[in-house]
Amino acid sequence: PADIRALMAVRLAGIADEDRELLDVAAVQGHAFDAGLVAAVLEEKRVLVLRRLAVLERRTGMVRAQGGRYVFDQRQLQETIRSEAAARLATLDQLRHADRLKTVGRLAAGLAHELGTPLNVVSGRASLIASGKLPPDEVRSSANTIKLEADRITGIVRQLLDFARRRTPQRTQVP
Repeated sequence: PADIRALMAVRLAGIADEDRELLDVAAVQGHAFDAGLVAAVLEEKRVLVLRRLAVLERRTGMVRAQGGRYVFDQRQLQETIRSEAAARLATLDQLRHADRLKTVGRLAAGLAHELGTPLNVVSGRASLIASGKLPPDEVRSSANTIKLEADRITGIVRQLLDFARRRTPQRTQVP
């Protein structure tokens, strides 16, 4: 009965509350159920329950009449669950991909900012040196600044590589 209830839960999305209750009561009985017993539990007339079951049979294919009883159509339920599960997995994959793209975008923006500033300093100082208008002590100062900014860029790249190489912890069985 628990398996039938789990299978059935997926299909209940578009079904009215009173029909959900009917199917839930029926599922407690197992794969095959008696409409009269369901009617008694729900305190409804058997004929009304039979009409509702007939409508559910036509609309959803979840139940079908068989030998004076009703049975849950396991094949139909399982096919529906498989297709709905596949659709959910595809949606989850799309969400994960979008999240990865968002993360890569943030990383690229951060990298552009972190590397852009020191590169602008390097470019400016190199232009000053290349102009030939700086006295020797300022050329040396500019070269030191270029070296410091290059080291800063190297540090940023190293941190990024260290982050990228981090591995997730893996469980191992201890003897």
